[in-house]
Amino acid sequence: MSYTNHNKLLRIYEGCVGVKTGFTKKAGRCLVSAAQREGTTLIAVTLNAPDDWTDHTALLDYGFSTVRTLTFGEGCPEELPLVGGFQDTVPLRAGEPIKATLSLTDAQKVESRLLLPPFLYAPVREGEQVGRIQYLAGDQEIYSVPVFAGAGAEAYIPQKPSRWQSIWQWLQGLFSRR
Repeated sequence: MSYTNHNKLLRIYEGCVGVKTGFTKKAGRCLVSAAQREGTTLIAVTLNAPDDWTDHTALLDYGFSTVRTLTFGEGCPEELPLVGGFQDTVPLRAGEPIKATLSLTDAQKVESRLLLPPFLYAPVREGEQVGRIQYLAGDQEIYSVPVFAGAGAEAYIPQKPSRWQSIWQWLQGLFSRR
């Protein structure tokens, strides 16, 4: 079974993902269209537009030239050094990334900053927040993504030898000196 769609914007506009045509006496010829490019989805709507296919092409082209979609939550390091534990490092994972569409000028100003300690002290619980990735536009924070420990890490606590172990070590030391 196959379907044929006569909405030509689906064929002529790169990234077009949907259109809906319509007509009412008051609104005249109507068109709603959507297109996606590089993670950005734009929607255009016209009412009483006799040349709506051309209008939508122009509207969508203008929109894609003025906005960018950024993903916040990328760029998390894989691990941090661990002090006082059985292992040397703790794996890290960033919180759920989100996408935001910003004006091109604002998107070009966005900088990220890792706010993490140089190392972690054991014990560390899996899922414990250990830092964050901060996103700034100028001096203003626009978003922040938490960074979590990807696994737990127990603390290494040296065991004090028992009384018998101490006596045995003392005897070994006494006889090994000869």
